[in-house]
Amino acid sequence: MKLNLKMKFLVPILGVAIIGMAALTLVSFNASKKALQDNIRSQMTQMAQSLALQINNWVVDHQDDVKTLASTTELIASVEDEEARGRAHQLLADVYSAYGSYELLAVLNRNGNIVVASNQELVGLDLSQRGYFQQAIQGKDVLSEALISKASGDP
Repeated sequence: MKLNLKMKFLVPILGVAIIGMAALTLVSFNASKKALQDNIRSQMTQMAQSLALQINNWVVDHQDDVKTLASTTELIASVEDEEARGRAHQLLADVYSAYGSYELLAVLNRNGNIVVASNQELVGLDLSQRGYFQQAIQGKDVLSEALISKASGDP
């Protein structure tokens, strides 16, 4: 088959145009893919930072709540005074019900035993070996790592 002059020019030009378009499409696809991945990575980082900030604020808010609760006269008196324990139990039970985010609210004596709790069944439980108790008895504010609860067995 003999190609006329028109076809001799048209075939190479079309071949170059098709190869050029394919190369351009491939480059464009890769650039779009990289931009999309970078955008997704950036959004995930922002979401993770935002979530970390929310968690930190939640922890700080609950720490402040516990500090305020711990300074109430009912709870302070309940460590030594049997009569104050009924009021302290009611206070802890009310806070426990209102918040819903605590597993247990309790007052411990100097020996590490629970004397008043939002769940009265746990009175007498010995927490003296817990690191947070050891630090708290020294007057330190404590925020411990996640632990297995002696009350429920859950983390």
